Amino acid sequence: MTYHASDPRVVLLVDDENAIRKMVRLILERAGYVVLDAGNGKEGLQVCQPHPGRIDLLLSDIVMPELSGCELAEGALRLRPQLKIIFMSGYHEDTVLDGDVRRSAAFLRNPSRLATSQSRSALRYLFKRSSDPSTAWGELPSSTL
Repeated sequence: MTYHASDPRVVLLVDDENAIRKMVRLILERAGYVVLDAGNGKEGLQVCQPHPGRIDLLLSDIVMPELSGCELAEGALRLRPQLKIIFMSGYHEDTVLDGDVRRSAAFLRNPSRLATSQSRSALRYLFKRSSDPSTAWGELPSSTL
């Protein structure tokens, strides 16, 4: 299957809090993204594995039942090595991320930041940052969001 730069980006959104998942899904869809979603890490892998098309980005909570966001990311990367990852959490990144996962993913401390009037530019920024392997990750600057 051939993909073109003009094809909409596909985001796998995983969060165990239904209200947050619905809010973020709406924001992403309004910005033109195709959204696949799941209510926990185990469901996220069940969506990721059989999906026939590409998935450009995993946008996931970290602290979830059954399978954490970090465990989900590790499994998803085994299935799709080019997958970009952005974690979102109300917790500070130092309390929930470590090691390889921290180096290979972006961190969004508060997903409600996406609901601002700058959400389209923030999402483009997230994709751009997640595409640059030379970038050291950390919390995304609030001025961006």
